[in-house]
Amino acid sequence: MIKLTAIWMVLYTVAISGLLCFYQGNDAALSCLLGGGIMLLNLFGIYILWSLIFAKKSIALAVFVIIFKYFILGVVLWNLAAMGWIKPLGLVSGLSTLVLAILSATLMKGFVKTNKTL
Repeated sequence: MIKLTAIWMVLYTVAISGLLCFYQGNDAALSCLLGGGIMLLNLFGIYILWSLIFAKKSIALAVFVIIFKYFILGVVLWNLAAMGWIKPLGLVSGLSTLVLAILSATLMKGFVKTNKTL
């Protein structure tokens, strides 16, 4: 499911970046690509860290990882927002591709499961 979500995420990021490049310019498209890349790294980070946590079954480690990961993500986004060439519309569009990808992967998985039972 993670791979399917990542594929959808890359497709959405590229498509939205193309639209932003056409309508808003290169800076907005690059901001979208950057936001999508950050969320793709976040997705893979979640996958790797949760697999380690489930292997060790430590609740304290899980809480620490969640707090630390989101702290780092917040610092990165804060520093990106301070850069002059980052366009907020592009960055938010790139960050939101994760939500679109999760919805698409879930709907696709449900659609495939429904068609197999027919």
